[in-house]
Amino acid sequence: MITLEISNTCDLGVILYQFGFKQRLFIDAIITQPDYDSKEEGVENGNRYFNKTFQQLKKRYKMDFIAPEYITDALTLLPLQDYVTLYDGFESYEIDDIIFEYEWDGRFAICTLGFTVNGWNKTLC
Repeated sequence: MITLEISNTCDLGVILYQFGFKQRLFIDAIITQPDYDSKEEGVENGNRYFNKTFQQLKKRYKMDFIAPEYITDALTLLPLQDYVTLYDGFESYEIDDIIFEYEWDGRFAICTLGFTVNGWNKTLC
């Protein structure tokens, strides 16, 4: 069972976060093996050698599950939330870079929640 704890620094529509309200959502899903996204920035010198000035590696996970409409409503707001913490039964992770996709199948949605944990950055050091 995956638990998402959701909060925000200010109110979001009719959700009154200003008094310390937090949402908890329990999802019966299994997190997949990670994908790794990398990004590099830099400049090319006169010898056509690329000098890296910034490198980033992000560990991206996803999970698939089925949800009713009211859960799908809540999950579509995840990218707008300031704080989303995932508990997987062993550890907790602050997640970001959230992507939520769904496809309706009758009264339920087949959902995919993608997110990033543990990003690493390297600059000139």
